Amino acid sequence: MVHSSGIRALRVAAGLLLIAILAPACGSSKSKTNTVTVQVPVYTPPVAFTLTLPADADPATAVSPYFSWTTALGAFSYHLEVSTASNFSTLVLDLPNLTSTSYQASTPLAGSTPHWWRVTAINGTATTVATGSPHSFTTVSTANAWPCLGGDVRHSGANNAETGTPPLTFAWNAGLSTVPLSPPAYEGGLAFVTAARILWAVNATTGAVSWSKDFGSVNNVGQPSVWQGRVLVGQNNHTPGTFLWSFNASTGALNWSSPVGAQWEYYWTPIVAGNAVYMNGGYFGGLYGFDVNTGAQLFFNDKLEQYDEWSPAFDNNLVYTFVEGNLRAHDPVTGVIQSTVKVTWNWAGWSMKTSPVFGAGKVYVIAPPVLYAINPTTKLVDWQTTGLNFTGTPAVAGTSVYGISGGILRSHNAATGAFQWSFAGDTTLNHPPLVANGYVFISSDNNVYAVRVSDGVQVWTAAVGGWISVAGGKLFVGRPNGVLTAYTLTP
Repeated sequence: MVHSSGIRALRVAAGLLLIAILAPACGSSKSKTNTVTVQVPVYTPPVAFTLTLPADADPATAVSPYFSWTTALGAFSYHLEVSTASNFSTLVLDLPNLTSTSYQASTPLAGSTPHWWRVTAINGTATTVATGSPHSFTTVSTANAWPCLGGDVRHSGANNAETGTPPLTFAWNAGLSTVPLSPPAYEGGLAFVTAARILWAVNATTGAVSWSKDFGSVNNVGQPSVWQGRVLVGQNNHTPGTFLWSFNASTGALNWSSPVGAQWEYYWTPIVAGNAVYMNGGYFGGLYGFDVNTGAQLFFNDKLEQYDEWSPAFDNNLVYTFVEGNLRAHDPVTGVIQSTVKVTWNWAGWSMKTSPVFGAGKVYVIAPPVLYAINPTTKLVDWQTTGLNFTGTPAVAGTSVYGISGGILRSHNAATGAFQWSFAGDTTLNHPPLVANGYVFISSDNNVYAVRVSDGVQVWTAAVGGWISVAGGKLFVGRPNGVLTAYTLTP
């Protein structure tokens, strides 16, 4: 039975609720039907989707777990929850409005504690849930590693897992080439370097070559990186002869190779975050993303200026590039630019020779001659140096940032930029500093030094110079004469 003040009809069509309402006609005691169309969205639950096993946290590099999932068709957003309880009663991550299909945690999760995680795909009021099995976020194989330039995807220059200290003792020399070696990468007892057209894997205990790859008649082979048993390197020979390569770190067996657009560039180290590899590339410059397992191209952003000798960085679920004075944040899935901070850039050739560095809540960039500290949240410059001549890539550890100005190492307060101390060495220091267990290691082409982080006082030196890395109880020096030298830290 329908009353005069009730609803006459209710039907759903094309996402609208059509409601016919009975209301008294004006000046009459009789009822008259007035039809009012009320637009009420009808939501369909998103299509079922799946979760990807999270990439483990790496205590050596402070890389936190990376979560990803397949696209749920029809979803407007996603809700990520991570808990130490299977019923999700206690959440360690609760992110209700994610619009991408991945998330990089900003801090590591407890390695010995199993975590449950679930993602809810949301379409208005309709939802679809996918739940992951318990997973302990630990990585033993990469503990105390040096996977890429700066030691981690933030290029911090710090190895917080290294327990060795100066003094150091000579371990071995490996004569690999007659031309300068790349910065050494290290994982699982092997050091990886390149020179000219060759990639080597060297036993960190003996200095013997475990395997090598000769790329043949190519322009060059870039800096290597290593990540959970994979060695990644960009090799250049113009288009169509340029590729990103992935090899088995233990055997040298090829995992995959993917073409990269190029002219005649030299590539700094690729980085791996979660399931993606990011690197410089493009015929006129750009940023590439590839799947680390298959080599499939995820994206190519061609909106960057054409410079070589730089490496992207990764922090707080964003990929960062620093090219021609532009610090850009990119979406890690699509590569689309999310923000840009511009600083003064004085052109000195088509090679950047620097990369952004994250730590102490800021991102540090060197646009010669200035060292800038930028707040990645406000997109503002917090402080910058004046009257100095900074070059290269800085390092940040604890409350200090370290950089080279005029061949001299300088320590500044990371928060304020206040000068703390300087170390001259041979006054030709020119390779990025690094920090491990309370000491800063710094080198020129001819000498390497260890100084205390507290006051810059020298505690050790050797008459060997080049690109340096510290991991696994060893200091590795990739020298200009093609020799890889190793020193053993005091346990």
